[in-house]
Amino acid sequence: MKKIILFLLLIFAGQLRAEITISILTSSPGEEAHTIFGHSAVRVVDSDQDYDKLFNYGLFDFKTPFFPVRLLMGDLEYWLGKQTIERFIELNNEEGRIVEEQVLNLSQAQAQEIFADLTENTKSENKFYRYSFTQKNCATEIRDILVNHGLMEYAEDPDQSYRELINSYMQDHHWFRFGINLILGMKVEEKMSFQSSLFMPDNLYDAVRYTPDLVASSSTLNSVDEKEPNKLVTFLKSPWFIFSSLFLLSLFYSINSGN
Repeated sequence: MKKIILFLLLIFAGQLRAEITISILTSSPGEEAHTIFGHSAVRVVDSDQDYDKLFNYGLFDFKTPFFPVRLLMGDLEYWLGKQTIERFIELNNEEGRIVEEQVLNLSQAQAQEIFADLTENTKSENKFYRYSFTQKNCATEIRDILVNHGLMEYAEDPDQSYRELINSYMQDHHWFRFGINLILGMKVEEKMSFQSSLFMPDNLYDAVRYTPDLVASSSTLNSVDEKEPNKLVTFLKSPWFIFSSLFLLSLFYSINSGN
């Protein structure tokens, strides 16, 4: 009943018109700690009213002390906010990240209900949430919207643990991989269900893609130059190289001290 009342209020307030489209945007992984695993957001377009906004569940305060550690420990406050599509694309271009759009195949009633939910969730009393790396993030919030509106079709559970999935994104981020495995510990050893695996934006993208009749169209919204990582620099910065070097130096020092 609350959703219906809100929906009617939005109509009478002139915020909703006939042609609303809902899209899911997926950003490819970046190089910074908070971008390594990609990102998901929801785009709402009402062409009749020249309305084009991103509903972004991934907003946080960069000035938060010990941000990377608190991010992994689930001790960080995130919130849902709105952005322009232009600014979203600009930020991804600056970070060298591709943005994929999936326009959902929805009736106007479904699109308007989702828009009403998103609008309600941006209110100051609703927009904040406690971030959890694997349980509550930008992708899981969108997953829950799809589930709540009966749009998500479940598939077979992956034969993969949280750790295996997480580590697959950190081949060139040795120190971050070392830290995240140390902090998350044994709790990421368990196998994921299909639904729980959708904490990863790429997995959410695939789940939407392979749900029959859910996607009306797909497109890439930008283009960036892919940078090939310097393998030598990556190796020299790896924990394996640094710890091995320290061990050899210690051994060399011990031998020479003995003489």
